[in-house]
Amino acid sequence: MTGGGIPRALATSIVLAACSQADEGATSSSASAASPSLSVPAPTEATPREIDARFVFTESKRDRAEPPARFARPLPTDLDQGYRPGEDAPPTHFVSGLLCAADEPMTIQLIEAVKQTLEKGGDQNRVASTVAKLVRLCEPAPSYCKAAAARANRSTDAAGRLVGATMLADCGRVEDLELFDRRDTPALAVFHYLAARRLSGPKPLFTERVGRAAIELAKSLDDAHELRMAAGTLASFEDRNAALALIAMHDVSKAHARVIALAGVESRDPEARRMGEEACAEVPTDPLCTREDGPTRRLPKPKKDDLTHPERIEMARLARFVTDPSVRRSVGPRLLACSRASRTAFDCIMRLQLVDRKKASQMARKLKPQATFSDRERVAALARFEAGAALGAHLTQLGFRPARDPKEGELRTTAREVLEASGHLLRFDAETDRFPNEHDALLMQLARLAREELTGALFEERPPAKGDSGPYEICAYWSGERWCTTAKNLGDWYDLDAALGLLNTMARDRGSKTRFATLATADQFATVVAGPATGIVSIADAGLVEIAPPGAARDKGLAAEKDLTSSKPDPRR
Repeated sequence: MTGGGIPRALATSIVLAACSQADEGATSSSASAASPSLSVPAPTEATPREIDARFVFTESKRDRAEPPARFARPLPTDLDQGYRPGEDAPPTHFVSGLLCAADEPMTIQLIEAVKQTLEKGGDQNRVASTVAKLVRLCEPAPSYCKAAAARANRSTDAAGRLVGATMLADCGRVEDLELFDRRDTPALAVFHYLAARRLSGPKPLFTERVGRAAIELAKSLDDAHELRMAAGTLASFEDRNAALALIAMHDVSKAHARVIALAGVESRDPEARRMGEEACAEVPTDPLCTREDGPTRRLPKPKKDDLTHPERIEMARLARFVTDPSVRRSVGPRLLACSRASRTAFDCIMRLQLVDRKKASQMARKLKPQATFSDRERVAALARFEAGAALGAHLTQLGFRPARDPKEGELRTTAREVLEASGHLLRFDAETDRFPNEHDALLMQLARLAREELTGALFEERPPAKGDSGPYEICAYWSGERWCTTAKNLGDWYDLDAALGLLNTMARDRGSKTRFATLATADQFATVVAGPATGIVSIADAGLVEIAPPGAARDKGLAAEKDLTSSKPDPRR
């Protein structure tokens, strides 16, 4: 990599912790200080023009420049007050991106900042809350969880244990149960771990440490969202001691006693439940008070799965059933029979692949065109590949990375599902609900999809003044060069044309074969695929995925908002 300029601790890959730049001296040059008159190489045509014609690009100003100096600044040492970026601290998305990649230099920087904050009297749980927010969007991949567990267990100082345990909590691993029952593990990390265990099961038992942690949080934390999470976790325990801890949390909390009390409606304990009902009487519109599936309002259990109609059973669930040879022998003929009826053909053929992939593939080729893109993609994958592993092998041959091993019960019947398992897809809400929109944070996440192809790329957003309808400016810094373009001010929606166009432009200019595209969507959640340009075009032409314009998710969202508004009754009538 040429044109270094920022320390190794900040110039390492945002994706691969093992890949880092050589140590080079820091520079104080900023984006505005770079000379636009420097000549830059002409674009390298690593991808045929007819292929590139299928992707979006931007009109970008390209020059020689290093990232702004703040990327090389140390982290702030008042982390009990939250993470407050500025000219004296790196951007939040930059720090989070490196932490999510288990980047060792950035993790060490964070530990040092935590250490200094604690030495100045900072509250442990407030610091843990800041760390948790920095890593809240991290994917709990095995490499990330393994690195966090090693740090949490081996650190000999409080700062290292705090960072390790807080990063590890959302992994929710059963083998870490003992760590999160220790007295020196931050109370907030204890509850993040318990919350993660609620989702993955089996639930851990209530312990004395959990009760003490609840009181610690109520006394020290002033974050209504975190306190609601902790209180709801306590309410999920079927243990009288957990209910007493919930009531104690309410009694010692000052600013958020009502938030804690509301969780009582989810408890089976009569006393805790009365506390929750009294709180609901004061705020009856709270989501916890309007639910119809609480402990005393259980919905009827669903009917037992009817194997005489396997087409009505969810595919992932049916996949577990057909591991039994006797069930498989029974279900196969039924699926084959209903595959021949036009009304049930699609559902039955899709499920038939679980017991006879080759036959299902042959029948899928005769299906009529489907109405939705998701169904069309399923048919295309099944019709083309008679062997279950063939789809993944085909994508690997096209230059996509191999997929990770499937989790228990995970099905991969479409190219999207395989690409997601190999880290080539990102799905996110195209509406941000904030100003500024933080295109730079999104660009960082998207760049991670490309891994080594965009190693070391950094991003910056310069928003218009609040209330100004003017455009944003977004810039990318990579290998001593800078690309800047404008992004439309679309209110609280991303300008994905500009974001993807910038990534594609810088990749093309530097001779990378990686490109970014948006896939078809049914709602305002956009799905971006990153990978070899020829590979993306190939699977699109084969119907394995359907490409959509970058603005498709926003169009879907705005249409849904319009429908919702028009369906509301006129209050004047």
